[in-house]
Amino acid sequence: MRRNYPLVALGMVILVVATLAGLSRIGFSLPLPERLVLSHGALMIAGFFGTLISLERAYAMGKGWGYAVPLLTGIGGLATIAGWEHGFTLITLGSVGFVLLFIQILRFQLNLSTATLALGVFTLLAGNLLWYQQNQAAIPFWGAFLLLTIAGERIELAQLVSAPGGVRRSFALAVGIYLAGVFATLTSLVWGLRISGIGMLALFAWLLRYDVAMKSIVKQGLPKFIGIALVAGYLWLGVSGALALAYAGSFAYDIMLHALFLGFVFSMVFGHAPVIFPALLGREMRFLNSFYLHLALLHLSLLIRLAGSLGIGELISWGGVLSALAIFLFLINNARALKK
Repeated sequence: MRRNYPLVALGMVILVVATLAGLSRIGFSLPLPERLVLSHGALMIAGFFGTLISLERAYAMGKGWGYAVPLLTGIGGLATIAGWEHGFTLITLGSVGFVLLFIQILRFQLNLSTATLALGVFTLLAGNLLWYQQNQAAIPFWGAFLLLTIAGERIELAQLVSAPGGVRRSFALAVGIYLAGVFATLTSLVWGLRISGIGMLALFAWLLRYDVAMKSIVKQGLPKFIGIALVAGYLWLGVSGALALAYAGSFAYDIMLHALFLGFVFSMVFGHAPVIFPALLGREMRFLNSFYLHLALLHLSLLIRLAGSLGIGELISWGGVLSALAIFLFLINNARALKK
């Protein structure tokens, strides 16, 4: 498991730089080159999440060659930060390897969960290729990568792979509508987002209905924390879906994206981290009540950002600052919780 340490560390470096780039993007003066500020989303999604999620899959698969995927992505992210012009090429090659990794997984294990995860990886590659073309549709495709990855993992963890046919069909329908909208953004961003918004709302309702998160809330300790984090994330998924459905090139674009990428995705990260980090690092982790601090700060920051999107002062900027603080506090708290 020690071979996972450098790759996890690479991911954390990319996360920190991407977060700082996000602060620069909303107007804070930081000593970062413009190329990094413009690469905020690419570093966060293709770099950080591409590295950590592919590492998790390579480790679970147990094949040594699978580690080439997070290695390429992580080094590519670091090279992009350093200013090497071909850094994102390495990230994209990593996503090609991720697709090949999942083709291998599907050969031995084809079910609702792995098929959903595989679709997510394909949208990651598509998003990376679109980023090369400076196509704004890259962002919806990257969103699909994270949403489908989380949904696929929740199906797997909640043991819904062999759920009744109606449950699986309703999930497949929601995913189908969502992906139809994502692909429609290639020709019309407005209508693509509206269609994908319907799919997001359907997935929000499905996860809230069938996931075990609601049952976990009544427990104690870590299960309760995970349940709260997941349900809060699902609510932001619903907010993002509603805003996407109503989207008409309006002020809602910023909060729509951050409701998905911060409210939904990072709430899932905060909830799952106490399970994923011990597995990847081979070290036990204590549950700390201070975990609630970074979780609460994250959601408070988004509420402030939402108020800012409605035109109240400079709240978008201050919401962004609190989101960055929530991420940094998350890293500190999880480092403190790891047992030596």
